[in-house]
Amino acid sequence: MEAVEQLYETMRPFLPHLLAGAAVVTTGVMAHKVFYRSRKSGIGNIKAPPNTAVIYQISRGPYAPSISPFPVKLETFCRLAKIPYVVDTTGRFSSRNKIPWMTYNGEVVEDSQMCIEYLKKKVGVDIESHLDSQQKAVAQMIRVMVDEHLYWTIAVFRWVYPDKSFSTFATKYLKLTYLILVVMKRLVGNMAKGQGIGRHSEEEIKEIMMSDLQCLSDYLGNKRFMMGDKMCEADCSAFGMLSQCVFHHFNNVTHNVLEDNFPNLHQYVLRIKEEAWPDWDQCINPPVDV
Repeated sequence: MEAVEQLYETMRPFLPHLLAGAAVVTTGVMAHKVFYRSRKSGIGNIKAPPNTAVIYQISRGPYAPSISPFPVKLETFCRLAKIPYVVDTTGRFSSRNKIPWMTYNGEVVEDSQMCIEYLKKKVGVDIESHLDSQQKAVAQMIRVMVDEHLYWTIAVFRWVYPDKSFSTFATKYLKLTYLILVVMKRLVGNMAKGQGIGRHSEEEIKEIMMSDLQCLSDYLGNKRFMMGDKMCEADCSAFGMLSQCVFHHFNNVTHNVLEDNFPNLHQYVLRIKEEAWPDWDQCINPPVDV
């Protein structure tokens, strides 16, 4: 008994960290069981012609081509680069449980940005040839801010601080159960804390989001696209992310946030939709009762 007490006293300072780690692991296991168990991994059976990218993603969104910004980003790039592609919307995850991902002539590539980098080298396409080195550097900084910073604020408001409208949407359209919503809230919350943004209060996260949007709005100004009259990779990322605010907001914080506060960003999203997605209505899956 004394040995047990001594062990407890030794481990007591570390117990909060151990319990937190155990909670993260448990949440991850639960999420895998309830969210991924119906998803098959590996290369699917979809047939595509040679030199055609097969993009694996979740099902089409009701008001935008995806409920996730990253498939929209990747598809927009393929459209700008004129790379033939087909989509598999069965929700098939990669062997590393990542989505979206793609195959190209049988080769597997994971992560939307990695897919873009692969296609640029493999196909030999450059949609930023009109930019000089400084402009390319600025474009990359915009992309990283959107993909790695702004994303987490939107993800937190969608999953960690959801309102009733998103819960209704998630259960009716995404077919997510209450248990999955609880698990996703915990999982995304822990991931956001690991990234850093999730350690702030709800109001502080809103301020961070608004600051990022203000930066995008200020830099866009009266230009057609982020870097001028022609689209580049930064526009693919920005459009994928901002399209969620315009079409898939489902939250009191992001609802009409662009239209009310950043009208130039709102018009920017609609402009890219018209130019890059003439078949938009054919690429969405409107809900029957949401």
